Amino acid sequence: MLEIPATRNESVHMDLARAAAHVPVRMAARWAKKEAAWLTEQDRVHMPIAEALGPVMGRLEGEGRASLPLPAAVLSY
Repeated sequence: MLEIPATRNESVHMDLARAAAHVPVRMAARWAKKEAAWLTEQDRVHMPIAEALGPVMGRLEGEGRASLPLPAAVLSY
């Protein structure tokens, strides 16, 4: 997941979000940081991507500061 080249394709990001909900929390946290950076670069995103990110954010909730960038990026829309 972390080595997939950058893409603007939201379908790819939704698939990655679904996968991130099932990988070890440390890997999900690293991916979430990368995903938050991608989100902040977008002019807009569609609601399904936010829904796909929900389970990841739930898994990272107990990870302290590591979890903050992703919800902040999602809520910026």
